Amino acid sequence: LEVLNKYNPIWVSKTEKEDFEFLCSFNKIILSASTFSWWAGVLSNADEIYVYKPWKNKLYLKIGRKDKCKNLGETNYKGWIQYD
Repeated sequence: LEVLNKYNPIWVSKTEKEDFEFLCSFNKIILSASTFSWWAGVLSNADEIYVYKPWKNKLYLKIGRKDKCKNLGETNYKGWIQYD
């Protein structure tokens, strides 16, 4: 993550609960491909949430359950913006 040092980032990492509340506190959120961030987006009051459009749960692909492989990036929530 040293590549980000030129932007003088502030690293915040405490307990899972505090990290989750911190994510939910923003008005604009860019989600990583994790259900932790996805739930933060769903439960936040953010006006804009950016989500990776072709994001699928690869675990189901690994175990041969393609029928269960939902695309978490294809959400239709207010304020959610898809990118690819």
